[in-house]
Amino acid sequence: MIIITNIITGIFDIISIKLFYDSVFRKLKPQISNNFFYCLLLLKQTISTIYMFASSGYTSITKILSSFLVSFILYYMISLCYEVPLLRYRFFAAFFFYTLGAIAELLSALVFFTINPQIKTISNTYIDTMISFVSCIIWFLLVIIIATYKRNQVRTVPVKYTLLLFLTPASTIMIMICIPPSMLTTEGVFASFFPFLACLLVINILNYYLLDSVLDNHEKDKKIKTIERQLNEQEEKYDQLSEAYKQTRRIIHDVKQHNNYVIGCLEKGQYKDLADTLRTNIKEIEDKYIFSNTGNLVIDTFVNNFAATCKKYDIDFNVELTVDCDRVPIPDYDLCIIIGNLFDNCLNANNSLPDNIKKYMNVKIATTKKFLAIQIKNPIIPDGYRSEKDKLYHGYGLENVRLLCEKYCGLYNCQHNEDYCSTVAIPIPRTESELRLQRETEPGLKYNIKMLKDD
Repeated sequence: MIIITNIITGIFDIISIKLFYDSVFRKLKPQISNNFFYCLLLLKQTISTIYMFASSGYTSITKILSSFLVSFILYYMISLCYEVPLLRYRFFAAFFFYTLGAIAELLSALVFFTINPQIKTISNTYIDTMISFVSCIIWFLLVIIIATYKRNQVRTVPVKYTLLLFLTPASTIMIMICIPPSMLTTEGVFASFFPFLACLLVINILNYYLLDSVLDNHEKDKKIKTIERQLNEQEEKYDQLSEAYKQTRRIIHDVKQHNNYVIGCLEKGQYKDLADTLRTNIKEIEDKYIFSNTGNLVIDTFVNNFAATCKKYDIDFNVELTVDCDRVPIPDYDLCIIIGNLFDNCLNANNSLPDNIKKYMNVKIATTKKFLAIQIKNPIIPDGYRSEKDKLYHGYGLENVRLLCEKYCGLYNCQHNEDYCSTVAIPIPRTESELRLQRETEPGLKYNIKMLKDD
């Protein structure tokens, strides 16, 4: 039984060491393979076991000090297999991991004897085995906590996976410490119960790696969905660019015809007809091809491009623009994100509608006395008609809009009444110093819909 106990606890030590160092240092050196690393861990465990039996005759103080020194050297040597920028990180990791083990042993004995005080004076192999097993689980649980914390610094671990990771070790500890004392002092009873305890320890290891695999697959799914979102956005931008190119070709064709007429009038000396025609052509070009001409490049570009895109998809595109381009309070880059995401979500919603529902996109952009206000309306998608793409990507763009509104002390609001209405209002400071003061003194300033209407 002692041999089996040492093998099981040795496996737990190896798994805990690998998990801890992978979490802290993340990456083995290129020349160190996983197989070679596990061989080193096996060698370390063998040395530790030999030393444990060899030091059985030492006094308590000598045994503790020598055990610390041997363990620290072995843990430090293991850290040499990882890419670590500073030497002190290796010393700290070795010392910290040894400290976790010491805490686990202390907690194991403390909890075990607190619950079963009647066995404090009894010393036998079965009690030592139980304390060793509980110590392994506590050590493993502490390492999982460290690993989860380090992982959360890189990527957010869903709460349900975190709870499942902690649930199995915690349950195992509760089972082991609640075993009746009579089972620990009777040889036949404990021997029959020993395989169950061993299986519990193995289940903890399997549970961790299975959940870790599920979590990795979850992260891969998120990456795949992100890539799909990017591809779909690129496809949409390609369609918009293609439509803009076609419109440019139409303009070139019309201008070419007009130029031929101008040349003919010049050759014939028909200057009055030429002047009248040029005036008419200028107005026709503006009415036909220029949907928006506020003077703000971002607003004009998006409105004109989406006007052509909506025409292609048979979507009514209605625009009201009252914009003083000199009073737009945010940089063009951020304005692109806000307008682009609002327009994209509106277009995607219209494309998800069934044929019997009228498609429309109503846009109002204005600079009032106090705000840059943007309002976009589109039909509400009936239940069962929302596309998977719209379900998946709807929240990404609107979250960016909300964050930018908070950045500029503004408001982002969604309302579902007869239609889906998105409203953005960003305050217009009089000066740059006023904007800076507003951000410092009122970082969480919000405006409600009533204030916008009053303004």
